[in-house]
Amino acid sequence: MVDFEAIFSLLRIILFAFITLVTFIYSIPIIFIRRFHRRNMILTLNICSVTICCSLYWTIFYIILEFNPLIIYKFMLDSCRFVLIFSTLITLQVPFSFVTASINRFCSVVYFNKNLFKTKQWVFICILFQWIFGILITLPVVLGIQPYCVTSQWVEIYRLIFIVIVPSIVFLIINILIYVTVRSLSHRIRPSSFSVTENNSRNIRQERISRRDIHLFRHMIIMFLIFVGGWTPLYALFAIQTQALANIILSECFTIWCQLAFLCDIIDLYLYNHEVRNYLKIIFCR
Repeated sequence: MVDFEAIFSLLRIILFAFITLVTFIYSIPIIFIRRFHRRNMILTLNICSVTICCSLYWTIFYIILEFNPLIIYKFMLDSCRFVLIFSTLITLQVPFSFVTASINRFCSVVYFNKNLFKTKQWVFICILFQWIFGILITLPVVLGIQPYCVTSQWVEIYRLIFIVIVPSIVFLIINILIYVTVRSLSHRIRPSSFSVTENNSRNIRQERISRRDIHLFRHMIIMFLIFVGGWTPLYALFAIQTQALANIILSECFTIWCQLAFLCDIIDLYLYNHEVRNYLKIIFCR
């Protein structure tokens, strides 16, 4: 008889390890090549970093769980609060990194005449607040820990809300505002008192803003929709049933689905960023 549970366990380890590897490879040029040290690239690196942390953690977790579950059990009992907080935090950071990128893009589009929002310092400030907010959001889950490291049902609902629902709502609102702003910029009627030269230069600048931001807007929307579509079933299942009582095969299928969404997002990064893709192609094809 086919052992589906063993197959799923091995598959999720392979997928998480592969996601970690391809994301790490994608991040290398952004870290070490100076011409990639731009604001958009730094925000992309932030997404990659939290993806690596999340996938690497779950790779190690599932490897130990598969080959020596007793170690996981003992570690969970001894360090239950740490494990729960850390696993929730690094998982939260994935959707928050998308929201951070959208907030940064919103500020640069709406307040394009403000120099602060054009700097790398502003990007790092956004990322810092992303982690601070993530830590603060994660802390309440400690209140749901019961004896033997069992979590209350409200913790799973809480995770669903802050990993999927809240980031989705915030992301949607911000990107709608970006779209409205870009549309208004591209259709704005300029006063006739401007000279032809000034009008032409503004037209070119606003056209560039419109094209660049609509392109990035579409790209981020696609990535986030993939994320939501991949992660919602798993966390909705745990919100309805506890992890201990959830159907094992169903939860593992949803875990694989979640990983595939993760992988699709990374593939999308490769397809979208032709500069990094071409650089890696040159390096690996030598």
